[in-house]
Amino acid sequence: MAKRTDGRSRDRAASKAIDTMLSKLDPLLILGALSAGREKLGKSKGGREVEFPGSLTAQMGPKALERFQKEDLVPVLVDAGDPDQVGKKVKQWNGRSESISATTLAVHVPRTRLDDLARLAAVRYVEASYRLQPHCDFAHASTGLFLAGQRTVPHTGAGVIVGVVDSGIDSAHRAFWTGSQSRIIDYLDQESGKHHSQAEISAGAASASADEIGHGTHVAGIAVGNGGGSAGLKYAGVAPKADLAVVKTTFQSDQIVDGIRHIFELAAQRKQPCVVNLSLGGHFGGHDGSSVAERTIDQLSGPGRLVVVSAGNEGRDPIHAGASLPAGQPDPARWVANFALRPRDVDGQRVGLLFLQVWHRREDAIVVRLRGPNGESFQPPQNAQREFDRAVFLVQASHQRAPYSGDHTTTFIITAHPLDQWLSGWSIIAEEDRSQGQSGVAVGTIHAWIVDREMGGFTSGTTASHLVGMPGTAFSAITVAAHATRKEWTSQDPNSSRVTLDQVHLQDISYFSSPGPTRDGVNKPEVAAPGQWLISTLSHTASPEWVPAWTRIADIDYAAMQGTSMAAPYVTGALALLLEKEPTIDWSEAKRRLILSTHQDGFTQQCWNPRWGYGKIDVKRLLELTS
Repeated sequence: MAKRTDGRSRDRAASKAIDTMLSKLDPLLILGALSAGREKLGKSKGGREVEFPGSLTAQMGPKALERFQKEDLVPVLVDAGDPDQVGKKVKQWNGRSESISATTLAVHVPRTRLDDLARLAAVRYVEASYRLQPHCDFAHASTGLFLAGQRTVPHTGAGVIVGVVDSGIDSAHRAFWTGSQSRIIDYLDQESGKHHSQAEISAGAASASADEIGHGTHVAGIAVGNGGGSAGLKYAGVAPKADLAVVKTTFQSDQIVDGIRHIFELAAQRKQPCVVNLSLGGHFGGHDGSSVAERTIDQLSGPGRLVVVSAGNEGRDPIHAGASLPAGQPDPARWVANFALRPRDVDGQRVGLLFLQVWHRREDAIVVRLRGPNGESFQPPQNAQREFDRAVFLVQASHQRAPYSGDHTTTFIITAHPLDQWLSGWSIIAEEDRSQGQSGVAVGTIHAWIVDREMGGFTSGTTASHLVGMPGTAFSAITVAAHATRKEWTSQDPNSSRVTLDQVHLQDISYFSSPGPTRDGVNKPEVAAPGQWLISTLSHTASPEWVPAWTRIADIDYAAMQGTSMAAPYVTGALALLLEKEPTIDWSEAKRRLILSTHQDGFTQQCWNPRWGYGKIDVKRLLELTS
């Protein structure tokens, strides 16, 4: 009896110690400490193990873990009864501390030591120190780039090329000039075939390659704008002294990767490091990095050559459906997902038009069919295609084995009469094949994507996952989610001069941000950055259809826009600062630094997760880490 009582006492003591430690940590720090730290901290109340599966350290090799423990320093404020004692302990952990007052320390402590810090008897409380007051722009305060109106890092992107492959740029905007010289060193217009040098751009020759959409100009301003045209340079971008190379693209995938190649070749000629921004994407393909375009990005990337891609804006769109067919069941496994078409104008004619792809693993024998509103089923031949014409609708169906992965892909193109009875009532049916010579289900995962939300959506079988667009699923790409940092501004619209968006939840993930992972389970996105209603450069030729008056800032050539398109260039600018510091860093090390430097809070919850990636970008910490 005595032994059992002693054991219970030890369990109670351990549980009390853990509860005490947790009570002394800011709630916004607990998830950050535990998601990166030990998988088991001991026993909680009731004697149960406190487990935090999926911790970052559990996925690291010995050398990477050692580096992480030394370098991943979290800034916190510590209320201590004996600051000297705490300071000595932090130094033993390879951290650093500075006395702020008689009882307060500013501490940079390894993330894996946050729990140990809170356990110290001299510590009364550990508080997150990232509650910053915005000044330049709310985005910069959120990422630690600005504190009390001042940049927290000396780096500006000088000597680094930032490439933007997008809708073009307003080459006359003051944010892209230094005195009488344009900061745009190269401008390739893929639509017209025109190519302009820096001297020609400075002379005004690029004005014909205008940005009528305004997207590319806004993206460029976030990454490298110097704030020209805004009071006190208030709306400067992340890397305001970087060089800028622009490709006005046709948005065709071949042209996009050619634009990357063009910019990287320019960087090689000039002997400069380079990061290219792609605020674009789509859903036609395997979502596993195996497309030609994505593998080309992998091949082009390397030391001093980085590519950043937006995750996508389909976070609430029902364009993905998926399931896992169980193996070994008495009856063949079966899955059904229903969907409907959305009528649209195609070449002046009102029709329903939808592209849909279904993917399953090479190990599985699964038959995929399309069922129409009339109850008829349509199945393509193996490794072939077939057309089914029913007067009121046309189905084009094909099946193939993907050349790189060997996985199965079944594609359906549906053109339908725009009456309700032919737009709804469609289904995808996947059935395990146990016929002679077929092996049935081994893995069982099924994924289906509707290529464009404007075409229609699934009405059953949808998932809140696997929505990161391509080429964001490229292995080497750094893929970016978006969170909110602004909800109000003063606009040019006389009918809505003061814009306040109460539905925006500051510091939370943006509702539109596309969640991961990839189809083959790779953790995408890697990081989240400010992307909801960022204020940046406005093209003077931007159409009101694309940039309405209520989004345009009063009295200056700037506008507020939202999307992961805005989050990606924020990370692009941050990586330009990193390249200024270390010009030969490659994509894998850049990702490692981004992951190690992120911070988590009550919004992100435990990371990695499909919405936030590994957490929110922290530019200051990113530049503090070393190899």
